[in-house]
Amino acid sequence: MLRKVKVQALLKQRMEERQQRLDLSADRVLQEIAKIAFFDHRKLFNQDGSLKNINELDADAAISGFEIASFPKMPGKSRLRSS
Repeated sequence: MLRKVKVQALLKQRMEERQQRLDLSADRVLQEIAKIAFFDHRKLFNQDGSLKNINELDADAAISGFEIASFPKMPGKSRLRSS
């Protein structure tokens, strides 16, 4: 069936409609990957080192989760580990 011109045209049309509906262009996907790769984790914190409220984060805060770990040997120090 994939050799038939009508079937190929219909498949092409449906794929284009889906791509438009979901806005899944290669450029868009690369932009989202770049957001994650180049996100500056310092944007998660206030000047005093405390975490910002979730509603204070910029729209470019592309994170899936994070963890704060304190170490007893270094009082007052913490390390951010993003996931």
